[in-house]
Amino acid sequence: VFGASEKGVVPASGGGSTAFLRADGAWSAPASSAGGNVPIPYKTSVGRWHVNSDNTTTLTTLAGVANRIDLAPWLCPIDLTIDQVGALCSTAIAAALGKIVCYNSDALGHPNDLIFESGTVDFSSIGFKSTAQVMNFVRGELYWIGLRSSSTATVNAHQPYCSPILGYPAIPTTVAAKLLRRTLAFATSAPAVWGYNATEETSSNVPALFMRVAP
Repeated sequence: VFGASEKGVVPASGGGSTAFLRADGAWSAPASSAGGNVPIPYKTSVGRWHVNSDNTTTLTTLAGVANRIDLAPWLCPIDLTIDQVGALCSTAIAAALGKIVCYNSDALGHPNDLIFESGTVDFSSIGFKSTAQVMNFVRGELYWIGLRSSSTATVNAHQPYCSPILGYPAIPTTVAAKLLRRTLAFATSAPAVWGYNATEETSSNVPALFMRVAP
């Protein structure tokens, strides 16, 4: 282990799901991303889909609001290359559109630089809607993935107990914040740097956003 006379000495890797080095020199599993469960380092087959939660079973819904961005954290459990992103529209609205955005995180775990903003997906009819988007996710990295809405179409979302807790109000209640919510004209590009603001913490369901495994 580390010591005053052992600067730079690193113990042999723990490997597998324990390949994260703690400050005391021990190898451990990554921190939980939701519900107290450690993300499973499992990659499904090419053409199948991963989602931005590690323990969702049954989805619920989230009604959109015009010009809203809902952004939530996701700790990536595997190295993952994708070629599409998508969402499930459960209640359509004429001419409604959506976009999926992804940010990296800074040293405090806050959303930081924009990695991608997808093309539009059509929420004017119900069903699964996707668009091409190439991305290389890195195992153990914390990403912030979100949905932009042009209108009030409803999408499927994770149950509250299947997404991480961001925090509680200054005077705690029984309802935890689950995502960051911001208003920005849909036609305007997503911010190149998010610019964290704690007042954007919101108690709401997190939209279920899907990522297709690339060949």
